[in-house]
Amino acid sequence: MPRGLCRTLTLAGCGLALVSGSVRAQLVIDMSFGVGFASAYVDRGVILTSEPVLQPNLTIALPLGGGSFGFGIGATVEPVSLDTSRYFSMAPGGKSPNVVEARPSLMLSQLYGPVRFAFGAVGRIYPNSTGLTKTANTVSFQSTVGLPRVPFSPSLTFSYDVGGINGSYFEGEVRQLLPIASGVGFSVSGRVGYSLKQTADTAVVGFVPYTRDGFTHLEVSAGPMLRVAGAMLNPYLAFTYVPNPIVAASGLSRQREHMLRVGTILSLAGRFPKAAPVANPAPAVAPVSGSSGRSTAPPPQPGKP
Repeated sequence: MPRGLCRTLTLAGCGLALVSGSVRAQLVIDMSFGVGFASAYVDRGVILTSEPVLQPNLTIALPLGGGSFGFGIGATVEPVSLDTSRYFSMAPGGKSPNVVEARPSLMLSQLYGPVRFAFGAVGRIYPNSTGLTKTANTVSFQSTVGLPRVPFSPSLTFSYDVGGINGSYFEGEVRQLLPIASGVGFSVSGRVGYSLKQTADTAVVGFVPYTRDGFTHLEVSAGPMLRVAGAMLNPYLAFTYVPNPIVAASGLSRQREHMLRVGTILSLAGRFPKAAPVANPAPAVAPVSGSSGRSTAPPPQPGKP
């Protein structure tokens, strides 16, 4: 082989190795895991189960510029089936534990200046005694615009649902974490929903209340946010108001105009691999003049009970 060609191939191989090593060094994964307890499960103002539930969830995301690309999986599980004459549930009775709903999701988010945009899809899967209720399963295609750097981090989400639930739905949200002391804060959030003539499969008793047009619900939740051994603990109290709730003809859906419920969320989050410690860290930089010094990261969210 000519000496010049050999030298060229050697340099190219070294360059590829450096690039490959750089990519491996820059590849990081953000992971979060949480488990929640709630005295009932309410979605968009619709009671899907009035029984106590556990809500585990896992999210894995790859940082992408000022945003991320990732996927997640969550579930709502009744640990014990209760008396069906007093409680309503989308899940079939007689099983413990009982899965009410599973929610896989795929999401892309990006920050442009003060505005965050997000696009993705969320599956809403409802198991039953024979497998999956195909007529009830729904996919929500979502787009969100938010302002995470301003007080109360307002955001607006548009969803187009296909499946057991069909049509357009809007939801606005505000949330704020108020610091109290080191590792202690108080979290408040509010949501309001609006349906554009959504329809639902009326054969599924629990879906009848989704057939709405106009204002759907108002939900307010609040509770302390505590850092405990590296984890975040968030007990909360949530109040939901639903104007003119729709009750199925059988009366089994037991929708209410007002509902108060309690819950707790325990969550862990981290980036892997962790960054190596800096031997001589640079001194802290004071906030730019005119800046409030508030963190640009959105405050932790209690999640949707």
